[in-house]
Amino acid sequence: MIIFVLYAVLPAGAHAQQAPPASGQSPSVWVYSLYKTITYETAANLADVPLYSTVLVGAQTGAVLFNTVNVVTAAAAYYTYEVGWNLYGPQIDPSASNAVRLEIGKTLLYRVVSSARNVALAYALTGSPSVTLGFLAISNAIDTVVYVGNEYGWYQYGPPMATVWGR
Repeated sequence: MIIFVLYAVLPAGAHAQQAPPASGQSPSVWVYSLYKTITYETAANLADVPLYSTVLVGAQTGAVLFNTVNVVTAAAAYYTYEVGWNLYGPQIDPSASNAVRLEIGKTLLYRVVSSARNVALAYALTGSPSVTLGFLAISNAIDTVVYVGNEYGWYQYGPPMATVWGR
């Protein structure tokens, strides 16, 4: 399903990794990644709150702890991943097939990073392997859709990054 979503949306434009315009100043990788982190984490955390309440069946105290730890660790993981990818990852080729292939790889690699964090967090708060795996499955499905939507939005409507082009 991810492949079809990426294939449908990415060929429309991969603006974030195209050469910046001659006039105007583009944001640095650090600022660009920060803004992408804010948009992704806002949507992902809005989805995690009801997910925590239904899947992990958290008490009020557990909900506060979960949300606090989740917000901090998720933002740190996403921001670090975005900065690393933008500085050291491959540049997106404007051709549709290469852009889709690269975005699939980027999405899957981030799902591994995020899944490891989710497993540690859910298991630490519940101590139940079955509840942790249930949370992981549902969270991955939701967060993948949010991730792909965020990537598409930034490639389609976001500004190009300034410092990636010096490579």
